[in-house]
Amino acid sequence: MGPKTAYTSASPCYSVRGRSQRGRFDEDLAKTPGPAAFSPVAVDAYRTRAPVYTMGVRPKPGAAKAVKPGPADYSIGRVTLIKPQAPACTFGIRHSIYTAPLITEDSSDL
Repeated sequence: MGPKTAYTSASPCYSVRGRSQRGRFDEDLAKTPGPAAFSPVAVDAYRTRAPVYTMGVRPKPGAAKAVKPGPADYSIGRVTLIKPQAPACTFGIRHSIYTAPLITEDSSDL
């Protein structure tokens, strides 16, 4: 199977047509268009059109300009505690009906 075997037929190993300059490793990519050269296809061309109305509440005109705290308004040093220390009381011992009673060696003598 090839040009040097006499008993099998093979396609020619040469071509008269020149090689394409497009897609080669030495192609100048600065001459090719980039992704920004193409405009995006409208979604309505291949999908059903989405509704263009909403039933939500519009924000009040001055709500966007209201003063709100940003990340710089918080700092670790300015944190104040309400109480001077953590609570000293506890909730007591946890009792459960599923715990086994404590069995010791002395209780077997009874």
